[in-house]
Amino acid sequence: MKPDLLKRFLVELPSQMRAAHPTEVEYLIYRTLYYAASDEGEHLSLLFPHISDDEIAELNGYSFEIGSYDKKPFYNVKSSGSSYSHPKGKACARRMKKDEPIYRCEQCGYDDTCVLCVHCFNRYDHVDHNVSVSVSNGGSGICDCGDPEAFKPLNCRCQSQSNPSIDLSELESSLSETIKICLDYILDVTNFAIQTLPSVHDMMNDSRVNLSPEIVSEFSSLPSELYGGVQDSNFKDEWFLVLWNDERHNSTEAKNAIKSGIGGSESKLEDLTHEIDSKGRCIIQESKSVSRLIKTKDKVERGGLIATIVSSRDYARDNIVEHLISWLVDIVQFTSNSSFSELSKSILAELLLEPGHQLSKPLPRSLFNRVAHGLDELCFVSGLVLDNEFPNMGLCEVKRPFEAGDLENRANFVLQPKSDLNFISKSRLQYFLLFEIRLTKSTRRKLSSIFLQPIVSDLDNKAIFANQFMEIFPSLFSMLAITDREEDLSSLHEVSVQILTCPTCVSQIYHNNQIGNILGPLSYIIEKYSSEWNDEAGFPNYIEPARFDSSSLAMKKAIMFGVDTAKKVTDKSFAGSSISGMLEKENFFLLLMFLRNFQGYWPLIRKYGTHVELESYDFRVHLEFSLKILEITKSVATYDLALDDEVNAVSLIMDHFELLPKQIDSKGRITFRVSKDPVSFINSINSLLSYILQAKGVTNFSTILSKIPFIYVSDFSLRSIVLGFQIKIGFWIRNGVSASRQSSLYFDPVFADHTYVRDFHLCQVGAIYDNPQETLLNFLHRWELLKWYENSESHDKTIYEDRFNSISEKFIIFLYNLITDRSCFLKTSAEERLFQQARLRISYSLCEEPRSYSDLRRHVGDEINSLEKFDDLLSELAEYQEPTGLTDTGLYRLRASKYEDLDSISLFLDSSKYQEVSETLIKNIAKNKGIPEDGVILTPKISTSGDEFVDKNIGQLVKSKEFAKLIYKYLQVAIDTSDETYLPQLLHLIHAVLKDDELLFGEKYLSEHFVNISITDLLLTIVESTMSKYVVSKADYLVDQLISKDSRIIENLIDSFGEEHIKSYKRKKTVETEVEKKKRLAEERKAKIMKKFAKKRDKFLQQNLESSAIHDSLNEKEEHSSSATLRTCVLCGETEATNGPFGILASVSEAATFWKVPEDRNRVKIGFTRWNEKKNDLSMEKVYGEGFNYSSFQSEFNNKMFRGNVFTTCGHGMHYACYSRPSQELSHFACPLCHNLHNKFIPSFISPSTGGGIDIAELSKAPINNKYNQILASSSSSKSRNIIEGLVHEDYIHSPDTDFTKFARVLVDNLTNIASDRRYLVGINNNEKYFNNLQNISVMIADTIRMNEIATRYEGEEAYSNFLKLIPNPSKILLRSLIQCRAVMYECRSSPLLLNSKYDLSFEVESFWNSGNLLDGVFNEVLSLYFQTDESLLTLGRLGMTKLLTVTLYSLISRHLGDPGFQFSLLEVRSSLEDSTKNSFISLMKLVSDPMGDWEIDYESLAEKFYFATEMLMLPFLRQLVILEDLITSEHISENTFQSLDKFENLDSEILLQERIEDITALTKVLGLPTLPELIDGLISQRFDFESKILEIVLAAKIPKYFDVGILALEYPGVVSLIDMVKDYNACVIDSNNSSPKAGYDKIVCLICGSRVKRSKGSQHLSECAVHTGVFFIPRLNLLRIITHIDHSPINVEISGPYLTVHGEVKKISKPGSASLNKYRYAAFNKLWLNQGLRSFVTRNIFSSRSEGNVMNVFVEEDDRMDEDMEGMDESSDEFDEETLPEDINNFLW
Repeated sequence: MKPDLLKRFLVELPSQMRAAHPTEVEYLIYRTLYYAASDEGEHLSLLFPHISDDEIAELNGYSFEIGSYDKKPFYNVKSSGSSYSHPKGKACARRMKKDEPIYRCEQCGYDDTCVLCVHCFNRYDHVDHNVSVSVSNGGSGICDCGDPEAFKPLNCRCQSQSNPSIDLSELESSLSETIKICLDYILDVTNFAIQTLPSVHDMMNDSRVNLSPEIVSEFSSLPSELYGGVQDSNFKDEWFLVLWNDERHNSTEAKNAIKSGIGGSESKLEDLTHEIDSKGRCIIQESKSVSRLIKTKDKVERGGLIATIVSSRDYARDNIVEHLISWLVDIVQFTSNSSFSELSKSILAELLLEPGHQLSKPLPRSLFNRVAHGLDELCFVSGLVLDNEFPNMGLCEVKRPFEAGDLENRANFVLQPKSDLNFISKSRLQYFLLFEIRLTKSTRRKLSSIFLQPIVSDLDNKAIFANQFMEIFPSLFSMLAITDREEDLSSLHEVSVQILTCPTCVSQIYHNNQIGNILGPLSYIIEKYSSEWNDEAGFPNYIEPARFDSSSLAMKKAIMFGVDTAKKVTDKSFAGSSISGMLEKENFFLLLMFLRNFQGYWPLIRKYGTHVELESYDFRVHLEFSLKILEITKSVATYDLALDDEVNAVSLIMDHFELLPKQIDSKGRITFRVSKDPVSFINSINSLLSYILQAKGVTNFSTILSKIPFIYVSDFSLRSIVLGFQIKIGFWIRNGVSASRQSSLYFDPVFADHTYVRDFHLCQVGAIYDNPQETLLNFLHRWELLKWYENSESHDKTIYEDRFNSISEKFIIFLYNLITDRSCFLKTSAEERLFQQARLRISYSLCEEPRSYSDLRRHVGDEINSLEKFDDLLSELAEYQEPTGLTDTGLYRLRASKYEDLDSISLFLDSSKYQEVSETLIKNIAKNKGIPEDGVILTPKISTSGDEFVDKNIGQLVKSKEFAKLIYKYLQVAIDTSDETYLPQLLHLIHAVLKDDELLFGEKYLSEHFVNISITDLLLTIVESTMSKYVVSKADYLVDQLISKDSRIIENLIDSFGEEHIKSYKRKKTVETEVEKKKRLAEERKAKIMKKFAKKRDKFLQQNLESSAIHDSLNEKEEHSSSATLRTCVLCGETEATNGPFGILASVSEAATFWKVPEDRNRVKIGFTRWNEKKNDLSMEKVYGEGFNYSSFQSEFNNKMFRGNVFTTCGHGMHYACYSRPSQELSHFACPLCHNLHNKFIPSFISPSTGGGIDIAELSKAPINNKYNQILASSSSSKSRNIIEGLVHEDYIHSPDTDFTKFARVLVDNLTNIASDRRYLVGINNNEKYFNNLQNISVMIADTIRMNEIATRYEGEEAYSNFLKLIPNPSKILLRSLIQCRAVMYECRSSPLLLNSKYDLSFEVESFWNSGNLLDGVFNEVLSLYFQTDESLLTLGRLGMTKLLTVTLYSLISRHLGDPGFQFSLLEVRSSLEDSTKNSFISLMKLVSDPMGDWEIDYESLAEKFYFATEMLMLPFLRQLVILEDLITSEHISENTFQSLDKFENLDSEILLQERIEDITALTKVLGLPTLPELIDGLISQRFDFESKILEIVLAAKIPKYFDVGILALEYPGVVSLIDMVKDYNACVIDSNNSSPKAGYDKIVCLICGSRVKRSKGSQHLSECAVHTGVFFIPRLNLLRIITHIDHSPINVEISGPYLTVHGEVKKISKPGSASLNKYRYAAFNKLWLNQGLRSFVTRNIFSSRSEGNVMNVFVEEDDRMDEDMEGMDESSDEFDEETLPEDINNFLW
């Protein structure tokens, strides 16, 4: 297609679009462009292999007119096997699409901005690395694969799978011409799309400026000579009123504007508003003349929105522009042919960067000839290019000559446009960037895609791009700040990230002297639009606008962008050695022009009167601006720069401070009061100066620093320090939280090195260079203590009033650190200085308290925590404590030997914690040295700098007479007031002064001032006072030191106190102190013994209520209640009694841990693995272990009962009356003590006065019935009574005061009609309903016991023997209470509230056992029969053991017959059977298999395998039976403690004595049952008549009857747990089942069955996994998701995952370093799941007011929110929002 034809097509197209559908227009444009680009369709099949010859032939005769189409466009049909790729040697630069994964690798990427897309990420490149995956929000990110400045060489995945290269050279010419026409058309049309520009829009609304829609539209006609000779005719009879989107107004305001203009229905208004929001504009009215639209336009613009009147041709051309840009994006991202995509990008890059572009029809200056003034400025901030000339109005360079005084002038007087920018490249790209704000919202979103990927993928093009970008940066930045209505859509953000994070580009910016292009316009914009002139300081200060409208917010965003840009170009990691250019004179002046906006900005003024009513949170400005500004100063100053440049820089700064206006009083002091005048915490220029002086050493600048009084500089810093301490002592309390938070930030470790430390350093510099006496007086003046010092006012009459001592404490600490901490003057290399500082910061951070690794890193600051050897240093200084629970973290504790190196008043410590720190230091030093704490005197730590000049002069102010006088006055006030607030610090300061003198002049030196002024007299007064031990000891030590240094001290003391007094003092020190010491030690030992005795006494009294003293305090009723300690109600605090219901809170929930032996061999093998031998051999190839997917079981070995309702409890008790009052009709009740949510109140009866426990003889009686069916059919006549007598206090039965109606009501309300998945009988009458209730409770008791037994197995080898002790006491209390209730419900069934009859339910019993109901497991049957019948537990145990043996053997043989390889999955045989046992077992196998028919079975080879498998399958049943018997026989000895019988107490040792720990012999013996060999032999020999009959009936009747409902299902004998997880977290992150990482990057893993499911489909998966509570792992975020239910409301909770860093912290995307599975954390989670603790954990954290805010995220029901990232979960607290819960849950009682 000839170029002129394509141009004609574009010009004529609007006339076809007047009645066309948008999709028809797109179809026509795309077909035409692909036709033209493929050389009139000649090469179209190369691009679209699927296109038919007919379609190509059709295109050859195509008229290029709009028409309908009935099939999918060829350009939308994807080729099979097509995939994205990029060429080797070039960066990928592909834009990340919304919801795509973004990969980062800590080892391969050079910083955390380096990312890989889903197509490039090759997981095999990153094995054992630290990879993180985030999700794209569809913003500006592009892939850095192939960029040598971003990644080490990688094996790009898309290159290894890319399509073969295709030769497209014949296509290049036509493609290039087509792209060129598209680009030029876009620019030519957009050049005249100026009506939305605010300045132009204002002109068109100004009647004085002759600029109408008709004039603009007529001017915009394209020249026919350049567009194929066709006339670009306008449609003068069709005009549109178009309303535009902006970020200044919301949808409601837009809707109201439309309504005011045209009215209409609500739905129409909604549709128009939606169109504006999505597309960026919409037509709201049409007319044949402009004049008819003017009135409507005025109405809709009253609210501030912009409306334009355009012809239908111009509107259509804007749509064509959008389609052209979309097409360009398509060819850039063309996936069907990577060669075509690369060719398109190459052509685009060349055309976009080509200099000297001329628009076909320039916008003439004459069009604006009526603009009175400022046209060039308007053009500059609007991107208007008049007569093809780019406006150059950016203030980018300093007018020459310039000097320090110019820093006090306004920017427009000091700065000027750069002449170089009159001759810029004028590339198409620059036009696009300037014209961007004119495009619609939908078009702007696509624009950057047509130039970023094509250009930045090539480093040479990227460098050209950087230069062209910086040429127009002043205009672009000004447009962003002033003109852009949709600032968030600006491509400026994306471009700056790509350019300014590239070291090559940043270096080029310095080389081309383009720093001014950034700093100049930024300084000017801040000064003009967002600052106020500080007349006192002589420069502007940044402020936020008083109004908070959207335009003000846009200005703030632009300034933040400018600051971020300045930070990037001064970042050492990007600028490298080029940063030295910042100290070139002009650049440094520009830097100061920029920094002055933040020098002393955001000042505070102290408020008086009432407290602040409305709190201000403006301190956030420091997080938004201050930190970045200060980091710029540090980055510039601390780079290893040339000394000459730094001298010039310091000289300029000092000249600047000298010229600043200042008021001096008659004594030469600056008149300023912190408590009255405005003071700021941010002194950016001071910080810059401090960093420079520290980097090179002050002595290199002595001449400059001595030129003026340094107080002119340091006074600004001193003001900030005083302000911070005044706020700390509460002096600014009326300023509210804003002042407090600003002060906290000032001293906070993140800020302190930039703020407090810098200010402190400059005060030290002042102390070195200024007159010492004047410096001290200046300090007192600024601290507002000078009048007190000069005796003009008493200490209690200062402005501080009762806070005098508090501010004095801070002032003393300031002076102390001033002379002792010389870390900023260390004369070492920068690296050594930083390393020494790191040691101190780590040590001081840990001396207060142990810290987590992240907390420690935050506390020491970024510079130190980024040290390469930080971890090594930490290991040297601290000991590591590993985390052991679900929510705790690893901690580091300072080693005991390191405390002696620390100072209790260090600059690195919080001054308010002096007391705690001192005590900690003394305690640890004493412990480490093995001496008494009284013998520890804390010694000042003076860090000499190594610079003789500094060390000699820094302490001169404390060697003056004025200082000695100050010490004396402070001592006198402390003595007079007996107030020790500042005294310990003052004594430490005196100690430091003495020590500094020793360092300079020797040990015997003592200042004359300490002799002449009676300081020692006051110290001795303190020694002989009643002040605290530490103060007296320290004062005594100082007296000794002073006496030893100068003999005149003792003479002075004698003169003051008398000779006898001093002699007496000396005698006490030499004799009496030893006596006192012995006496004190004796008293301390006595106190310890008495304290220990008191504890034992209290414990004894608590456990022995029958003692007379306690009995006297109890009422008569309680005297006979119980020997056990009565429980206390957590609501009212009263104890339980027999005259009213008392109980414990409990929950009924569904446990899914009752697994059955599956059919899958691998899972069977795991199930038959010994509990202590479970291995985790997972790796990158297999990240997750085998799950338990019970829903896949389909055979007769599945009884579909691996879930069961169970009871759980927190164990806290309360009276039912207390419970019922607040709970009312609520279905749930939160425990007042622990906040666990419960849905049941379980009555709990006081145990008998003997402690309770059923007599063992009752449990061991012989069988009453000798046959299985007889037992099943029998009903109890005495069992319930026996249970009650053994477990319930006699007063409940015999006391006339007991009203059982109360108890019956509780039982009815809480234990009848318990929700269950099944009804055992139909329930058509009360008898059946009551039977169902009793049976439900029996089964739930059994299942609760089973659940607890299963949970113990997780402990491994310990669980074999110690399982009884592993069951929590609250569970024992709960089960004992349930057993009591079950007995009471049957025994007292005649109550009207219960069955209302003495009927024994025999018919219902018989009906149940004759039905097809099958209980889940033999233990459930035994427990049900125990309550139902009068048979002893021993009888039922024999029945159960025999039945289990029979069913187990039958099931094993059946499985073997179905799968002969099944035997190899069973337990590994490690010992041989005795021949007799083996033979008997073979005989039993034959007997059991006989009903199966004739099968050839090798019994000999199976015998041992099946024997040990049978034994393992019987183990859980016997353990559960032991738990039951222990529960009902143990004695209740205290509130939550039971004493087991001796045989159960000794059971663990009996089990351990067995040859095999899994042997069941010890269990059978303790239960009185036959051993397994005895049982087998008894059955074969028929010596066991009872058991033989059981065997016979089970084989003959029970198995056939229940075969189809799963009687052959076997209880899972192994460790029930969540799936195993690979140790290395990185394997989880890069894991993918499919060939594409995209397929599974954000799926979640079910920890029960091991399935991977979509993150939003967790709740749906529960039905597939057949569980009620789901547990999932989110690999990408290292989160565990719990899905549980409260009533019918699903609650989705996400908590931190089990993968921790080497420092014991939860691995997060933002946290660097490797991570591994923490076995303790995952074990804790497993245990919670096993014992149903997850639900309690969830509800406890939801409903607890004490909940840790960052423990978890909570959702109710799954929706789109579930797909959002929770990446900042543990870093910033996400408070739980009650409104996200259903209404009924919000009403739950806390």
